[in-house]
Parts: sequence; structure tokens; C-alpha cells
Amino acid sequence: FFFGPLCGLSAMTSAFNDERVHGGILQDGTEYEIIRGSLRPDGTRRPDVKVRKGYVAQDEMKPLETKGSRYRERQEAVKDWVPGMSQAMHQNQKDLKQKQKDDKQSQRASGRLSDQRAVDEKKEQQKEEQRRKQKEAEEKKKEAKRGANKQAQDEAAAAKTATQ
Repeated sequence: FFFGPLCGLSAMTSAFNDERVHGGILQDGTEYEIIRGSLRPDGTRRPDVKVRKGYVAQDEMKPLETKGSRYRERQEAVKDWVPGMSQAMHQNQKDLKQKQKDDKQSQRASGRLSDQRAVDEKKEQQKEEQRRKQKEAEEKKKEAKRGANKQAQDEAAAAKTATQ
């Protein structure tokens, strides 16, 4: 690339030696500022950038804050708040929840939580076995009831035929 006197870059580069430069930004008295290009790791220089005064780059702007986002933040702050609860009690409750969360994370890291999963799975299997036995007992009761009803019907039919 050749930057000659026609493109005006050589004038901008030399202007950075002027006293009008503050923090790498040339104040040239117009509505624009010239931000000096930085040096790349390979030794080449990035080009100078001309921007309007007061311009803030898109990625440097803070995100738009809507009423809904502010409402969510307030609700999150008082999520576990109970009316009548003191500030100290609320802080203790938050600290306790954070401690429990940290303990769980440390257990995950140490592998103890995986042991807990095995215990939980065993408990779940026991519950499932208990449900199965309960269902079998209910089926036996229903079968016994059906048998008793059948026997009563047979006796009623026998008594009816005997009377005829």
C-alpha cells in the first residue's frame, strides 16, 4: 500500500506529534476526532480511524435497560423475601443458600455427588419395588373380591333354582 500526500494519511500521522493529541485522539477542531491506529504484533500499523466526537462503539455501549429487565432484577433481589422478615434474617437465608450451593459444587468436583447418585438410584429402585408389591396386593384383593362375588352369585342362582 502506498499512502502518498494525496490521501492525507501522511498529514494525519505527522499531526500526532502535535500538542492537540490527548490519549491517542487528535482533536483537530472539527466535528471529528482521529484515533491513532495501534501496532500489530507483526510490526505493521493499523490505520488511523476518523470518528465523530462523542461516538461510542456498539460493543462499548451498555445494553438497553427496559422496564421489564429492571422489574426482573428487583424481583430476583427479593425472591426469597418474606413480608415481616428483617434484613439480617434475609441475608442469613441468602448466605445459607449460597453455602449449600457451594457445598454441592465442591461435592461435584470431588466426585462425592456421583456416590450420592448411586444412593439415590438405589432408593428409587426400592420405591419402585414397593410400588410393584403394593400393586400386586391390590390385584389379589380385587381377585378375592371377584371370587366372593362369583360365589355369592352362584349361591343366589342355586337358591333360585331350588325355589322353582
